[in-house]
Amino acid sequence: MVVVPGEDVAAFLALRAVAGPSVLFYGAGVAIYAFEGNGMVLPLEAEAADKSKFGKTLGLSIFLIALRYGLFNVLGYLARRGGRGGRGARPSPSTRH
Repeated sequence: MVVVPGEDVAAFLALRAVAGPSVLFYGAGVAIYAFEGNGMVLPLEAEAADKSKFGKTLGLSIFLIALRYGLFNVLGYLARRGGRGGRGARPSPSTRH
């Protein structure tokens, strides 16, 4: 029962998924951000006029936000035509003159 989780941990560490202590701070920031979102949504649910529709409304809102982010990324990709040229792209050290 301990062998399989032990192998999983060894494989996880071999992937270099944990790159150092800075990753822990990043993870802590993400966790705090998630709890902050819960702290904003729960009071909204408590104040909602029709609580039975709140889940659908929240889901639709999240979907529309995700769709907007996705469309923005697609438009950015199409503007560059899949290439890395243009603003924001740095040349690699081997191509600098």
